[in-house]
Formats: sequence, structure tokens, C-alpha cells
Amino acid sequence: MPERLRTGARRLSGSGSAPSIGFLVDWLEDSRYHWQILRGAMKEAYDQGASFIAFVGGSLAPADQPSESNWIYQLARPGNVDALVLLSGTLGNAVGSNALATFCAQYPPIPICSIAIPLPAASSVCVDNALGMRAVIEHLIVSHGIQRIAFVRGPAANDEAEMRLRVYRDTLESSKIAYDPDLVVSGDFTMAAGREAISVLFAERKLPVSSVGAVVAANDAMATGVVDGLSRRGIRIPEQIAVAGFDDIEEARFCNPPLTTVTQRLDGQGRESIRIVMDQLRSGTVKFEHVVRSPELVTRRSCGCLSSASTSRKSSAPPAVTLGFDAALIRRRQHILTDMARAARGGFGAAGAQWDVRLLSAIADQIRGDRPDAFIRAYDDVLGRIVEAGADLAAFNDVLSALRAGVVRCVGDPKQRMRTEDLFHEARIMTTLAVERLHVARRLRAWNEARSLVQAGSSIVSAEDLDALSQAVHESLPRAGILRTFVARLDEGAGNPTARVVLADSPDARRFDPILAAPQPPTEILRSTLLRGTDEHAFAVFPAAFADQEKAIVALQLGATEGFGYEVLRQIIAGVLSRMNPPGSGAIV
Repeated sequence: MPERLRTGARRLSGSGSAPSIGFLVDWLEDSRYHWQILRGAMKEAYDQGASFIAFVGGSLAPADQPSESNWIYQLARPGNVDALVLLSGTLGNAVGSNALATFCAQYPPIPICSIAIPLPAASSVCVDNALGMRAVIEHLIVSHGIQRIAFVRGPAANDEAEMRLRVYRDTLESSKIAYDPDLVVSGDFTMAAGREAISVLFAERKLPVSSVGAVVAANDAMATGVVDGLSRRGIRIPEQIAVAGFDDIEEARFCNPPLTTVTQRLDGQGRESIRIVMDQLRSGTVKFEHVVRSPELVTRRSCGCLSSASTSRKSSAPPAVTLGFDAALIRRRQHILTDMARAARGGFGAAGAQWDVRLLSAIADQIRGDRPDAFIRAYDDVLGRIVEAGADLAAFNDVLSALRAGVVRCVGDPKQRMRTEDLFHEARIMTTLAVERLHVARRLRAWNEARSLVQAGSSIVSAEDLDALSQAVHESLPRAGILRTFVARLDEGAGNPTARVVLADSPDARRFDPILAAPQPPTEILRSTLLRGTDEHAFAVFPAAFADQEKAIVALQLGATEGFGYEVLRQIIAGVLSRMNPPGSGAIV
């Protein structure tokens, strides 16, 4: 089970209950990009003493193509939330930034932060797309000598996608390589689009495989689709065609071969967005803050590199050392620490403050003989902290390589150097074993989650009325780790619209709760039901409808499973609701 969210965090001064942060996201299913950002935002909200409500209602639809699910975003108003974060990078895929700005203008003046797309009248957390995409294209051209680079672009209305396409063209031009429109294929940021792009290039346009040296996709989801499409055609990666993406989602590290990409620390973007709106809530003023994060190229096997470290690592043969070990280490100390921090790519926060200093000091002590096993013990501690936090282990070998490259250059005695190399070899074995254990644990967790979801779905899907649905939810979802589930019915008849809870399952639910059963304004029902009391909670809120077309709200507590699990359960519950008419009196568990 993923890391549980922490409670007991800091609340706003003078506030008896936790502030509520709304998070607008188009979907969670089959998308590590969305889930990694949302998970970072969710954890930061808990650390900051805030509740968290993710409103999941699909990409914003153009005016001439109305959406059946966008209405859920109307609930993200002051009665339910105190601040708002938008995952604009995908929320506006079909409408563009101007429509996103118009959409934001409908909300009252509460703190608002946009992720990925800068918007007027809102703070923003963005990544330097130009810097990242240029690094990918230039790496393929300069380091691998590739001239014919195909590009799978994102949605035309998406500002980030257009920027990445523009940088692709500009980088080719600055490298004196002619732009060829036949090498550009449209995509929609999904894995299926990457797979389809390979068919377009080699089946529809009939390009010879030898005429394409690399395929770069505007995001990792499409890049993994490209890898799959090439593999299905028997095209070897990277021997025949190199592949690269953008985002560094988890699948990028574990696909075959591992994907060269641009890391933009997705969880960090989520955390930063929450920090911004919480700062504004605490100060009581809305002062726009615009953060632009610098991405970093991560080279892996899919482009022909062995790892990020391999492209910058100097020769393994150390130069002659004219100084003693301590003097040489003092001279190189800051360079070593800088290289280690760069190799960690911002992913070692769970290791504690000055983890790099601890490792460097420990290896120095063990080389001198001051403390036997000092380095192995320190490395085991750092490795254990990262594993326990569920953080990424992919950068460990790069950190080791950076530490080794700096330290070995300070060791002049051949026998001492050999013992030092043995230490690093032992550390690599420890890393390999930790990665293997982590993979096994993830497979077991995924299997257990899938089994729980299947069992819950089988129980819920057979419900014919709200009483049966309540019973099925009560018996199955807590076993899947989802302790709180709510369903509310919206009445949009004449007069003021109202909402009423018709299903409430939680550890503290009562058989009949007059507060829950009473009709309430839709813009207040979430705070009075999901967020009752002073404890912080995190929920995903989805749209649904009953058989008579009355709208329904489905809310599932977050934190127990991966994003796709909530989407699966939402679809199952929505399907059950669509078969039944809501009772006139309502039913609470």
C-alpha cells in the first residue's frame, strides 16, 4: 500500500478546521503524469494542515461540444474550497490557454494556482519547456550524430505541446538540419497516440526505417507508446531507432529499454502549487507568484546511453595524485558534493538534510581507517530512508558514480584505491538488491490492489438499489483501503438547486444522520459532508447521474491506491447509479 498521508499538520492561525484546497484535474486513469503531480499536491496539503479535494471532470470542452462531466468543476467554490489549483497542462488540451483564463475568471477572488500553463490573474508553477526539449534534441544530434529525428507532437490547443514542437523546429534549424513535415505526427499525450505515430510513419507514409534515426515524443506516455510500436515491428531500440520523451514518469524508468527523457519533478510541481496558495491563505492577500522550474535531461538506454552518469563520467582511470588523500579531498570536496546533488536530481529529500555530506564524510573516514564500515553503514541508512519513503531509486547509481569519480581521484595509493573500488562495488550490490526488493513489493502491492478492486467491483456492480449499493460499499471498499465513500444527489429543479447525501460510508457514519440527509446548497455540501470536523481529509470527487438523468456526486477518499483504481471504482459506481432512480427519502448507510 502506498505511503499513508500524515495528519496532525499545521492549520491556519485561528482556524478551528482545516482549510480546503480544491484541485481540478481532467482524469486519473492510466496517467502517471496526473497522479504524480496530484500525489505531491496531496502530501503537501497534509503537511500544511489542509484538506484536499480533487475534482475530476474531464478536459474542458469547447463551447460547441458541451461536456457531460465538466459541471463537477462548478462545485469548486468558496463554500467547498478556500483555494484552487488547476492542472492546466491537460485540463485545457481541447480549448487552449485563453479559454482556461476565461474559465478561471468565473471563480471568486480566492487564491488560484495554475500548473504547467501561466494564466492571467493566477499564480503559476511551470517548467522551462524550451530548455528541456532543446536538451533532448541537441543530445541526439551532438552526442549520437542523429540527423533525421521524427517528432510526435501533443494537442494543437495545448500551449506546452506547441512550445515543445516549436523548440524541436528551432533546434533543428540552429543545427543546420532541414525541417521535414513528414517526420512530424500528431498526438494527444496518450500511449495509444505514440503507438499510432509509428504506424503513420512506416505504414501510412511508408518511410524506410533507415530514414529515421530517432523518434522524440512531446511526453513520456506517447514515448512509451513509440517504444511499444517499434518493438511490435521488430525495430531495435536504440540500435536502429533511438527514442526519447519528456516528463520522466515512473514508467520511463522501467520500460524496455529505459527511456531517455527530461525530468521535471512532477511531485515537486504539485507541492509548489499548494505552498503558493497556502502562503496566500495565511497572509490573507492574493499576490501572484510565478515559479519556473528548470528541467534536466536524463539519458538512458533508449537513446544509446547507458545512464545519465555515463554521458558525463570521466575516464575510470584516475589521474596521478600528487597531494595526500586529505589535501586532495579538501580541494575537490565542493565539486564532489555538487556532482552528487546534480546526480540526485532533487529526489533525495527523504534521505534527510546533508545526506551528501554524510556519505562523503563516511567514505573518507573508511578510506583513512578511522571508522570501519562507516561508508557502508551510512549508505545503508540513506538507501533505507529512500526505500521507506517510496521515493525513486533510479538515481542511486548516478549518485554513486558521481561520488566514486570524485573520491577515487583523491586516492593515490594503488592498494587503497583498490579497497575504495571494492566499497563502491559493494554499495552497487546493495542498490541492486534494494531495487529488486522494491520491484517485488510493487508487484505484490499491484496484485493485491487489483484483487481488492475486482472483489469490490464484483460486489458493487450487482447492486440494484441504494440500500444494496450502500451495503456493498460498506463491505468491500474499506478492504480496498478506501475508508470513506459518499454519493449525493443534485436537484436542479425550479428555485435554488440543492444537494442531498444518499449514501455515506465512513468509520464514524451513523445509521441516520440528519445533517447529511438534509438538502444543502451544492456549493457547500462537500465541506459539510466530506470535511466535517477538524481532521484533514483527501477526496476525489467525480460526476455521475441516476437513471432519471439527475446528477450525482461520487466522492472517494484518496490515499489507499493508485489513481487508476479510483477511476475504475468511479466508473463502476456511476454505472450502477445510472440504472437506478434515487428514492424520495434517501438512505444513509
